Amino acid sequence: MTSATITFNGIFGGATLGAPSGSTSFEIHTLEWFFQHNRNRMIRLKTYEIIWIKSGRGQLTADHMDIELTAGKVYLLRPGQFRHLQSTQWIEGYYLSMVPDFFHLSGPDSVMPLHAGCHVVEGAMVLDTDDEIRMEAEDMLVKMRREFTLHGNSRSGILKCLFRIFMLYLSQKMEQKHSAGSTGSEKDLVNRFMDSLKKHFASRKMVSDYAHEFCVTPGHLNRIVKKISGFPVSHHIQQQIVLEAKRLARFSDRSMKEIAYALGFEDLAHFSKFFKNNSGMNFSNFKKLSADV
Repeated sequence: MTSATITFNGIFGGATLGAPSGSTSFEIHTLEWFFQHNRNRMIRLKTYEIIWIKSGRGQLTADHMDIELTAGKVYLLRPGQFRHLQSTQWIEGYYLSMVPDFFHLSGPDSVMPLHAGCHVVEGAMVLDTDDEIRMEAEDMLVKMRREFTLHGNSRSGILKCLFRIFMLYLSQKMEQKHSAGSTGSEKDLVNRFMDSLKKHFASRKMVSDYAHEFCVTPGHLNRIVKKISGFPVSHHIQQQIVLEAKRLARFSDRSMKEIAYALGFEDLAHFSKFFKNNSGMNFSNFKKLSADV
């Protein structure tokens, strides 16, 4: 197959839409299928996406990061991210897309090791796989694709079970690096915090806002989140806000004042200072650099 530029299935909030295979809670396809069915565009995701590269190379743009796609790696993208994929040669592998409810059905034991890296809010989460995990996980991919091809979502219970096993394989190595000594309830708390943050970051900027939601003290929430992720609650809040500001600056025509208001800042000077402190440059310079890319 000749070189091509492809874009995976997803939903772009407020702009271009792309869902050629219809709206489903879970999808799995070969990358070859996407070469044939998707148009070239930047989209904003409302689903989780997992890209499994067996062979070949390409380039993924996730938010503001350009990531080289290489064999033996798995790339996880989250709802809210802007995503675009370019293929410089033939790529063989799998593509999975699932709504958040389906993704979290795999359970905290498999999801939490992945969420533990969520302090890296820009770009995709990249997982290396060894031969053993690659063999076992790919077996699950083949079974999931066969089940999806034959029955779609009509037998979602089987797909959910296969997906849970697949996620457990992926999380094995991550578990060694994160969440050591953590209980299931602690993992579940951080999992719920991460999900709530992505929905409410514009209106909830205090640790106490999230602690109240989960009926725990701010100190307890902060201690558990830092224990599992390595960063305090305030860091995650700040990074999520500045990430959304960068997304809007790069992928929309909104002014700094409009973006500040959309993110819950009534004082433009406060937003300007916040952006610079958390991104390392002022808003005008970032927008100019983004326009030049």
